[in-house]
Amino acid sequence: MPRLSYELLHHARRIDPLLIPLLHTCRSLPSAENELRWLREHVASLNTPRHPLASNASGVLPNAWRRHRLERLVTARSRGTPLQYLLGTEFFGDLELKVRPGVLIPRRETAVAIENLASLLRANGKVLRSYLLEARGDGSRLNILDLCTGTGCIPLLLQRLMRHVGIPTQILGIDISPKAVALARENGSHVAHVKDICSFDRGDIFAESSTKSTSPLESLLATKQMTNIDILVSNPPYVSPRQYLHHTERSVRNFEPKLALVPVRRSTLWTSGDAEENDNRHGDAFYPRLLQIANTIIKPKVFWCEVGDLAQAERVAAMAVDTAAWDGVQIWADEPAFASTVQHKEVSGNAIKLVGEGHGRSVICWRDEGRAWLGL
Repeated sequence: MPRLSYELLHHARRIDPLLIPLLHTCRSLPSAENELRWLREHVASLNTPRHPLASNASGVLPNAWRRHRLERLVTARSRGTPLQYLLGTEFFGDLELKVRPGVLIPRRETAVAIENLASLLRANGKVLRSYLLEARGDGSRLNILDLCTGTGCIPLLLQRLMRHVGIPTQILGIDISPKAVALARENGSHVAHVKDICSFDRGDIFAESSTKSTSPLESLLATKQMTNIDILVSNPPYVSPRQYLHHTERSVRNFEPKLALVPVRRSTLWTSGDAEENDNRHGDAFYPRLLQIANTIIKPKVFWCEVGDLAQAERVAAMAVDTAAWDGVQIWADEPAFASTVQHKEVSGNAIKLVGEGHGRSVICWRDEGRAWLGL
């Protein structure tokens, strides 16, 4: 990392001394100025506590307290704490969601893919409404299941975007982390529309029934009266141990939950192969289980999942193709809604469309009516 020049530091100090520590994290003056402005606005929005030494009627020393709070936030940011954790919120599409340590921060790339999914569904809203009316009758809802829900960002954004076409949604988000479930419930309470049903519960998608009859996931879905899942979405842990150590940003490793990034190793996944192959298997650990759930338990018409890069996208697409359970599979790269050209990738002997350019971001599969819902 290049050293900051004396001229830059001197110029920043003349503007505001608090820019100096921020520069060590932001690396550019405009970025540091923006972050300082956001932190200052955040502190200004906080209620100041009563101070015993204050002589005014309110009993507070607002200027001193706010300055001290701002300095603490700047120090935390200079040590790498993600800005979103300090501000307490992050935008995901047009939603402003609560975030806090212990739960993964939503990423713009995820929102872009979900907005593209919703755009395809909206464009074919009449077909989707007709299906729901015919299959379930008047007052039916679009049932969405989100596995590894985190903040609840994915289903809540889908819900918001689908509202524009008059399709009420019923959402269930599942996560193994109690912190994530609690936060998702908070976000759902102030984001979800009154005509929609939104709930979040704790669960381990790898859990098996001791009686070998009904799985814990099936039992939970039955309790929530969501036995007919239309769309399955998931942003699971997908970072391999090698990638985590050598390619993940330091602030992510130091402050965001590893549980949401790196799959917990399961010995049945490693039988042979070299170190790189085993590392990939570790990072891919959730996808076979997600496909198993989609093919044997809930059988949605559309399945979307996030991936880490194009190589992983091709591996996941191959898994989906090899199940022979889907009518179509696509890989989405950056900005799939604005793709000027469509490429093809050879995956398990099939030509799979790669929509968009740049990094591989997600894989989408469909069957039966799902093709018409997506207009594909």
